[in-house]
Amino acid sequence: MLMRLEQTLQESVQVSQSLVVILILLLVMIQTLYLLELLHQCVFARNSRSDSDTPGSAFSFTQSYTEADDVLTSAPTVGQVSLFSDQTSYAAGTAGDLAGSITSSGTVSITAGGAGTSAIGQFVSEITVID
Repeated sequence: MLMRLEQTLQESVQVSQSLVVILILLLVMIQTLYLLELLHQCVFARNSRSDSDTPGSAFSFTQSYTEADDVLTSAPTVGQVSLFSDQTSYAAGTAGDLAGSITSSGTVSITAGGAGTSAIGQFVSEITVID
């Protein structure tokens, strides 16, 4: 009986080894199929490109050009801004046009001056509390 058990065990080991070999072969086949599929995709992608590299076949060509801003060789005229950059330009103001007044009640009145002038009117009320 021990002899029969030993023989059965050896047969089981042989079957297991055979199964391992079969699994390895299956893995190799799967990997080969995968590589063939990748190769097929590469060839298909190459063949699906434009036929412009085939002698005698029709092709088309397009080109576009966007002209840039002119490069200035002088400063902009006063009151104007050049073609590019973030600039602010003020024309010269006129003396005597700017006027303003603040009444005792706090009313602020400012009359705009000429170009390039600015004015600020401010009324401040201050209260001081002493202990």
